[in-house]
Amino acid sequence: MTTEDRDTPRQHTTQDLTLEDLRTVLLGDNADVKAQFLRHFAEMIDVFLGHAVRAYSRMQTFARGVALDRRAGWSQAFLFSAFNSSLTSCHLLISGLPAPAGNLMRHFGEACAMALLCSHRAIDVLQRLDADPARFPVHSAVQTARKNRNSELLKLDTNAWSVFQSITEWYDTYSHATVFSLATQAKLGQRGQIFVGAGFDEFKLDGYRRELSIRVSSMQRLYDMIVAVEQNVKAAQGHGEQCP
Repeated sequence: MTTEDRDTPRQHTTQDLTLEDLRTVLLGDNADVKAQFLRHFAEMIDVFLGHAVRAYSRMQTFARGVALDRRAGWSQAFLFSAFNSSLTSCHLLISGLPAPAGNLMRHFGEACAMALLCSHRAIDVLQRLDADPARFPVHSAVQTARKNRNSELLKLDTNAWSVFQSITEWYDTYSHATVFSLATQAKLGQRGQIFVGAGFDEFKLDGYRRELSIRVSSMQRLYDMIVAVEQNVKAAQGHGEQCP
């Protein structure tokens, strides 16, 4: 929904919002916005869903293939968080809610990093997390994974991880009331119009395409992440590690 700003000599006023307008914002399903996204990006959305099915199936294979100890449990929990964050983020994006959608992509990056860090027996993240889960600095997990020793143990492609880190950090702008996040409320090309709740802006098609591409890539790459985490957990269990 948009409201139109009108200039007056002394103040900036907005169109009145009725109780029914706000009820629509609060309880609506944003079907009109989703229809616009489907009209422009149906193929990309289908590709995303294909990768989602593949990743979730691989996650189930992982769960069935390892003993459920603390390492496996934490690793699986973070992998599911990554999966759910990417899926929900895409849902919010095509519902016309880019700011919370972006915030969840930050969750995706941190959850992926935590799954990798928890999975390796030579990295002490699992022990530190178990000791004080509420205070563990999950927000720095992406940077922690890139540290020299951790990066070597996890066999990270440092160039690819650098890109992954940059994208995750970019989504910090969606987690705060930045100028950029404020701009997501504006309807470009129509001066004075802003979104209340969800909206679709035909002047932002390139931006929407980039955002969808990131989500497609996130779900595609999650499959390989699950494989790597499973290998680490199995290696730890194969060394007779007791992690009840």
